[in-house]
Amino acid sequence: SKATIEVSEKLSLYGDLQLRRIHYEVDGVEEENVPFIVDDAHTFFNPKAGLTYRFSGSSRLYFSFARAHREPNRTDYEAGNPEPEELNDYELGWRYASEKFQLNSNLYYMDYRNQLVLTGELNDVGSPIRRNSGNSYRLGLELDAVVM
Repeated sequence: SKATIEVSEKLSLYGDLQLRRIHYEVDGVEEENVPFIVDDAHTFFNPKAGLTYRFSGSSRLYFSFARAHREPNRTDYEAGNPEPEELNDYELGWRYASEKFQLNSNLYYMDYRNQLVLTGELNDVGSPIRRNSGNSYRLGLELDAVVM
């Protein structure tokens, strides 16, 4: 479900709601007849919301929040008992556009719970191994410009 609401000539709000359900069911055998059984289900609610303020026809300020989840894959289950990752993403940005110049700036803070990160190890068939890292974050500033 998505919606955009024009509150005024200068201010707009948007929202996006997503509900996902994942169910893994595996009943197999690994090497050396070791049983590989997975019966795991996840329900994810992933909302997004934001606002944009137009200072003028060429200048806009925006803020957004999004929650996202990523489920473990088969290789993750083979390597252990993984948890799904959860991300809370906060972004603040400014955009300027004229006939001859465009500038975009975006400050972001990505707050992870149980992020699945590469360990540097490979499994017996050469696939990368990931493990949950607990709490982690990414903080950054993105800038791009175009001169026409």
